[in-house]
Amino acid sequence: MRLVAKTKAMKTKTLLTAIILIFSTILSAQIIWVPTDHPTIQDGIFAAADGDTVVVEEGTYIENISFWGKAITVASRFILDRDTEHISNTIIDGSEPEDPNYGSVVTFESGEDTSSVIMGFTITGGSGTVDISVINITVGAGILCYNSGATIINNYIENNNIETFYYAEGAGISTGPPDLNFYVIIKNNKVSNNNITSNAASNGGGIGIRSNGLVSGNEIFDNTVESLSEYAVGGGIFCGGFEQDVNVEIHNNNIYENSVFSLSTVDVGSSAGGLMIYKNNGSVSHNKITANYIEGGGIQRGAGVVISSVDASLVFENNLVAYNQCGVEEDDECWGGLQVHFGSPVLLNNVIYHNEVSFGGGIFIYSFLEDPVQIINNTITENYAEMSAGGIYIHEADVLIMNTIFWDNSSPGVQEISDWDSDLEVVYSNIDGGWEGEGNIDENPDFEDDTLFHITDGSACQNSATESFELNGSVYYCPSFDYEDDPRPSDGGYDIGADEIFFVGLNELRVTGCELRVFPVPCTSIVHLRISNIEQGYVNLEIFTIEGVRIKRLLKEVKMPGGYEIEVDLSDLPTGVYFVRLQAGDDIETAKIIVTN
Repeated sequence: MRLVAKTKAMKTKTLLTAIILIFSTILSAQIIWVPTDHPTIQDGIFAAADGDTVVVEEGTYIENISFWGKAITVASRFILDRDTEHISNTIIDGSEPEDPNYGSVVTFESGEDTSSVIMGFTITGGSGTVDISVINITVGAGILCYNSGATIINNYIENNNIETFYYAEGAGISTGPPDLNFYVIIKNNKVSNNNITSNAASNGGGIGIRSNGLVSGNEIFDNTVESLSEYAVGGGIFCGGFEQDVNVEIHNNNIYENSVFSLSTVDVGSSAGGLMIYKNNGSVSHNKITANYIEGGGIQRGAGVVISSVDASLVFENNLVAYNQCGVEEDDECWGGLQVHFGSPVLLNNVIYHNEVSFGGGIFIYSFLEDPVQIINNTITENYAEMSAGGIYIHEADVLIMNTIFWDNSSPGVQEISDWDSDLEVVYSNIDGGWEGEGNIDENPDFEDDTLFHITDGSACQNSATESFELNGSVYYCPSFDYEDDPRPSDGGYDIGADEIFFVGLNELRVTGCELRVFPVPCTSIVHLRISNIEQGYVNLEIFTIEGVRIKRLLKEVKMPGGYEIEVDLSDLPTGVYFVRLQAGDDIETAKIIVTN
């Protein structure tokens, strides 16, 4: 739904309301000022009680701080006026720790939860903490959450470096080990120029997260992971479980120009220049993963993204994966701008273009699982493979490709799709050069731009997709929204590719009709649905799985004009993404629900 711009008066009123709310919240507890009340941030934390706020004036504070299990907020003056200059000018420099084995700048290690908040700082100079639970491991140079939760919001986490002979993880932020009792929120931060240099395996130049949590709205760039002898993974983000899976929602992040280097010559060297997903049951959506780079000996996997050891609960949707590259020597191989490795995720509404690797320029799939990798309504174009399969390389895997564009990918070998000893089904897709299968076409998609590859009105892809397809007794569905969250279908039928042509007339109709709002997002059990602007008449309210299967009917009755709010208990639903659909007369609204543990 498109909103009109606010007037100056409306903006002023909104700002005043926000300031009043902030001060009313703060004044209900104690404010501790640093350095006025206490000379250091750590002294302010010692003096604080649960619910208090430690407000830090601008300046450089050379110290390494710990929250000591307190449910407090530690913030710069950014909390008062949202001026980002305070973030740049309020610096916690952890470069001079009392004990070099405890070189994390900020530490949560005493059972904290998301009520412990760090906000509005530049966090720099950290070197990481050694030997937390495993001998010879260094983690969390900038921020460390160990067996704890935290809220990390609106910070600049930069120039933190781990140098070690042993294993290392999370130069900018490190959380873990996996534990269902702890949840971490990492939101609206800039995570940049953090680096790992290790003689052993290493993960997560920007962020290494092994806790349940939310990673949202962050800018993650120019981070590096380098191993001098073993594998190196996740230049921007490494997200993974260990003995148990985690549930991490990764949304709306800009992950770019991160790098991974490995000198390993045995099996796997470098992987996932931008993002590594391993044993994660959460969803990954609306991220931009661009211009990341991997280099090193052995086999390199996923210049931009690697998704490994997951099932269909991992939905990778509405992401942009572009301009990711590998640097390979003569005997090395690099697999995929995006690689699926031993997993069966669902890939929906992604735009994957202009990645350059050895095999599988857009996607490389290597999986022996019986459940199929679902590739539905994606646009995969202008990728390049130095050896074979500019579009996708499928190696010993079950794969369903549905409603997807493979166009103008290039390679000296196979141009678009290479299938090696796999069970592959391609239906209702537009394949450059053609491909046998129900509903497939070979027609120029007529992109109107070369960034998001919208199709033009009249494209051969328009109304040429299918709503659903049955394969081996299971039914697979077209997603209810496209890459930009426009509804599918928008006119007579479903469109092939990540983009659904969306007509202005329909958008205007929706703005003047009923409205549906969902909060909170994500939710753990209880969600509130707010309905407004409905006219008297029949109202139908239902919840669907992401595959389009109806699982709950909440309303089916005649309602009087006005608005309603409904509280719904979703504790019986497994973690995942769902859609709630409201039909009020001729108006239809749909919204997304994210259920977490």
